[in-house]
Amino acid sequence: MRGSGELAVNLPPCLFPFILPHHADWLPRYERYNRPGDYHNGGVWPFICGFYVAACVAAGQMELAECKLLALTELVKPWHENEAEWGFNEWIHAQTGKPSGRDWQTWSAAMYSTLLTVCSGRRPRSSMRCAQATSRLIPCPILEMPQLYDPLRPPTESHSEL
Repeated sequence: MRGSGELAVNLPPCLFPFILPHHADWLPRYERYNRPGDYHNGGVWPFICGFYVAACVAAGQMELAECKLLALTELVKPWHENEAEWGFNEWIHAQTGKPSGRDWQTWSAAMYSTLLTVCSGRRPRSSMRCAQATSRLIPCPILEMPQLYDPLRPPTESHSEL
């Protein structure tokens, strides 16, 4: 898909192959609202891509997971509606890689934050490029928020208020 210009980013679209005007599943409204590579017709959704990264981790494919996490980082940073350091957009246009939908989608931010936690203790074994790039993931506002609860750490006085 990347070689043919159908995919500008290094993550999978939510649906492929795209539904095209000559397909039986094409509806007239798709011409305006759901063109190939848009929204539900092959848009790239950070939330869904997070499941892909998590599946890589579960399969023990840590190098691939780290590289896809880096690609996801590049995907969630741009903003669409309001200028911000992190956009956490709803979806990305497959052919252009431009953010679309609404900014600051909680599900995109939560999935990304979860993936950082899952991948934080695991570094690629053979790919220095991904290892170096992964170190750039840290300056994320979500990670700078005070952590109220960590199930792996015993409760402290500050946790008693929860």
